[in-house]
Amino acid sequence: KSQDMTQNPYEMKFTYNFLFNTSNGTHSGTQIADGVLKLLTGDLGTWISPAKTASSNITEAYLYMVGDTLSGASVYVSSDGSNYDLISNKTHINISNPGTSLSIKIIISNTNTKIDSLSLLYL
Repeated sequence: KSQDMTQNPYEMKFTYNFLFNTSNGTHSGTQIADGVLKLLTGDLGTWISPAKTASSNITEAYLYMVGDTLSGASVYVSSDGSNYDLISNKTHINISNPGTSLSIKIIISNTNTKIDSLSLLYL
């Protein structure tokens, strides 16, 4: 199959999904309202997901995100609880510091950015 034809082109086995229909995670200048993650006030905010524990080291990740003006969102993934790797939408990365504590950090820098859903697929 073409990699553009599927939402899991790298055949990742696990997912961490956010529909942003309930407020969770840690907010700094962001909010979850009306089913989207967006800025609360100002022009810069950060959201960090709750940590998810994996049964083995996470070594690869693929991001699939849906929303408006996604260019205003920088997404980072950590699997060791402290070191984050930048990941772009619909992009596969190798995790630089494998571990079992998965978290996602999103920095929003555009008032028009609204994230409807996010899926991080991983191995």
